[in-house]
Parts: sequence; structure tokens; C-alpha cells
Amino acid sequence: YYLKRLEDDPDDKILHYNAGTSALKGGRTDLAATHFDRTIRYSEDPEFLAKTWYNLGHLYTREGKLEDGLKAFEQAILLNPGDINSKVMYELISAQLQQQQQEQNQQSDSRNQEEKEKREQQQKQKSSDEENQQESQHDQEKEDQSRQDESSESQSKPEESQTRQQEARAEQKEEELTRQQMVNLLDAMREKEKEAMKEILRYRYRKSTIEREKDW
Repeated sequence: YYLKRLEDDPDDKILHYNAGTSALKGGRTDLAATHFDRTIRYSEDPEFLAKTWYNLGHLYTREGKLEDGLKAFEQAILLNPGDINSKVMYELISAQLQQQQQEQNQQSDSRNQEEKEKREQQQKQKSSDEENQQESQHDQEKEDQSRQDESSESQSKPEESQTRQQEARAEQKEEELTRQQMVNLLDAMREKEKEAMKEILRYRYRKSTIEREKDW
């Protein structure tokens, strides 16, 4: 009905307003917004404009555009300060936006806290990993040192055995030398005894010869 009449008079603000109201009731918010915009364009009556802004406020609120709805109700109040309905809607939407902002802040704080705890946990894990790595490195160094000590001990054992063998051979050699010295000493003593015996025999022989010569 209104669309047909608008074909004859496309600049009629009342027809646009009624067409917008009808479309809003029918759930056609896009068509309603178009007619309300044209109503505002063609009208200069503050009270009529206030009603149009009021309807736009409901339209934006229905679509979830709370900030646009709040601005629409604010325009309605500026044009008609006595409009109680616009003031009520303005307060309701303001409170709802504040609640949403608080929830967003809480969510943001919660995310920040979670991120902080996550960073702290990562830092603790990093410190723990570094500590474990240092302990592992220390254990590895101790194990390497132990192996090195065992290797050194293993290498020193043949050297000690060789040293003991050398000492034993030296002692045996000294003992052999001592025995040889004793043999040599005995041989020398025998030679001296022989020489002494020869001297005695020579002496006796000379004495016997002298005595025989005297007897003659």
C-alpha cells in the first residue's frame, strides 16, 4: 500500500515513515532502515524526527548494533527531551554496553592472567630443563672422570707390575752378585791357603836341608 503511494509521491516523509514502521513490524529491517533514512532526509519537524530516530534505535537494537541504537535514542532525546521512552531505552542500552565492557575487561584480564601464568610456567619449565641439563652434564662429567680414572688405574697396573718385576730381577741380580762374591771370596781364600801351605812346605824344606848340612 505505502509502496504504491510512494510511486506517486516518493518524497512524502509520512509515507516513508509509515512504510518503515510497517517493514520493521514485518521483520524487514533493511527496508525499514531505508525508509527511516529518507524520512529523516525529507522531514524538518523535530517531533516527527524524534519518532523516526526512536524507531531506528529499536531497529539497530534488534540487529544487535547497540552502539548505533544508543546514538539513535540519543538523537531522539535531543530532538524531544520529554520523550520518556527514548530515555528509558537509552539507559537500558547504556547499562547493557557497560556490562558488556566489564565482561570484556574481565575476559581480557583473565586472558592476560592466563598468558602471564603460561609465561611463568614456561619460564619455570625452562629453568627446570636447564637445571636438569646441568645435572645431566655434571653426571656425564663425573662418569667420564670415573672412566678416565679407571683407565689410568688400568694403565698404571701394568707399569706397577713391570716395576715390581724389574725390582725382583734387580734383587735377584744382587743376590746372584752376592753369591758370586762369596764364591770368589772362597776361591781367594783357598788360593791364599794354598800359597800359605806352599810357603810352609818351602820353609820346612829349607829347614830340613839346613839341618842335614849341619850334620855333615
